[in-house]
Amino acid sequence: MSTAAIQLTTRLIPENLTRDNAKDMRTDYFPSSVSTGRAVWWCSRIVLVAGLLVSTACAKSLDMSGDRIAVLGIEWGVVVGSVEIEPEKPERPSNIQPLANETFILNVVQIQPGDPEGLSPYADTYELTTKAGEAKLFVSRLRPGRYLIRSFQASGFMGLGGDIKAVFMVEPEAVRYIGRLHILVPRYLSHDRPYRFTLQNAQQADLAKLTESHPDLASAVREAPMELRPATP
Repeated sequence: MSTAAIQLTTRLIPENLTRDNAKDMRTDYFPSSVSTGRAVWWCSRIVLVAGLLVSTACAKSLDMSGDRIAVLGIEWGVVVGSVEIEPEKPERPSNIQPLANETFILNVVQIQPGDPEGLSPYADTYELTTKAGEAKLFVSRLRPGRYLIRSFQASGFMGLGGDIKAVFMVEPEAVRYIGRLHILVPRYLSHDRPYRFTLQNAQQADLAKLTESHPDLASAVREAPMELRPATP
């Protein structure tokens, strides 16, 4: 089946989006549509395949919620957040749910002032795996610094994915809640079908889950919301 890579556009649609609560966490809304050029399709496919191979070989898991988190020292910090990938609802009632059980992978990398895209072979890379329709909580013990949620892709559909470019900060000896990344993806691959994503504050729901597995972290957490990097013209 022919597919195409989804590329992020630079157009911002202003809307009054619903937030999970009244806290002042930034919520942005970006559309992105499927590229129609065959040359772009081939280039995107090659890049995506190469990225998947490198990521599979080198990336570590971003989610450490099932692990025991050691006492933090100056060399470590913890971030807590969640991601939810939601297939768009059909225009008509349907029992077919093509993406209901699809697995998605988010690519995350540590960035530096001289390497804002995390392209250095020495940059720490991570993956976060989740399923469509699941609100996936993640807890990560990381080195202090800035991290980029670079992109996402579906593991079973070559080309179904796109750029995110959300940045979060890991602070030494601190536990920070960075928010929820919500991605709305098309049910089927076709031309000009957008994916959309928002940054939301789901702190109440996420910390309720965190309390069950890591009550010590839940009591120490403070907000430090991730932010979207401005799109490049």
